[in-house]
Amino acid sequence: MRGAVGFRLRQAAVEEPPCAGRPSAHHGEQGFFAEDSGKVIADAFIDIVSGGNLTVNGGQLYLGDSDGDGALLSATDGGTLTMTNSYDEVFVAGGLYFDGGSTNLLTAGTMTLIPSTNDGYNSAWLDAFAGSFTPSGTHEVVVAGPSSYGAALSLDPASFLNDLHITAGSGISTYGDLTVKGTMARDGDAAAVFIDGYNQDGPAQYATITASGLSFSSAATTNVSGALIVLTGTGSAVFDNVAFTGSVTGWGGAYGDLALFNVNRTVGAFSFTGLDFSGMSAASATDHYVANLGAANIAIMNANPSSATSGVEWVAKSAGLVAWFTP
Repeated sequence: MRGAVGFRLRQAAVEEPPCAGRPSAHHGEQGFFAEDSGKVIADAFIDIVSGGNLTVNGGQLYLGDSDGDGALLSATDGGTLTMTNSYDEVFVAGGLYFDGGSTNLLTAGTMTLIPSTNDGYNSAWLDAFAGSFTPSGTHEVVVAGPSSYGAALSLDPASFLNDLHITAGSGISTYGDLTVKGTMARDGDAAAVFIDGYNQDGPAQYATITASGLSFSSAATTNVSGALIVLTGTGSAVFDNVAFTGSVTGWGGAYGDLALFNVNRTVGAFSFTGLDFSGMSAASATDHYVANLGAANIAIMNANPSSATSGVEWVAKSAGLVAWFTP
């Protein structure tokens, strides 16, 4: 690991050096980071400030955690991060903090959050304020790491994710509502993943997670707690082998009377297999497990409970139908 002190950065780019293997160094107000063959390796923190910009430019940026405090990449006071190349890669063993306005500068590449096991919290995190995190295009945030750690996400209402990918054995905890403009997905059959939600201003403090696409087809379970999932848009519509848990009632009656799992598609027919609500409080006339908010028809297959009643376990709020098939 190189550059064992953090620094504040005003302007830099991660680029392939003219000759492979020839290192270069970038200096900030404190310390430096080293570059070698398109890779920048730093320790502790990078703070992009005062209108500065860090352009990844087809390279790889690694922020490690050898000092035990968790690495940090932040863009504040007008600082911005640019990722517009499909080969751009950013790895952070700790946290990301945006309050600087990276709007329209995150259109490609991959940003990976890895839990820091030395910071006392065993978690990675992403905080964004003032609409400063608004990726688009093919940009993807990846959450990696052991299932008991995962990543904590706290984005203001004007900020959002493009694509979100949760690796097997990991998960997310969102503090407040979360919007994924692209697809939220998981991979691998080796281990379960988790999705936890919390919103102090929401109904029964549930958070709403809205995604334009869902891709959850693993044989391993996805565990959802404290979150209302809303599928919109036109992307992938696969949400199978998902278990909802929670003893708090009152998730309905607000946010348009959302259920635990909501589908709002205008055309087509969609089926969802293996949804398990046995870990939830009983459904009621206001607290539903599934809601069809759109005109497309949906089928619930091999669910728990195996049978359901309209207006209780499920509700159709538009022209679309709900078919709950008993195995």
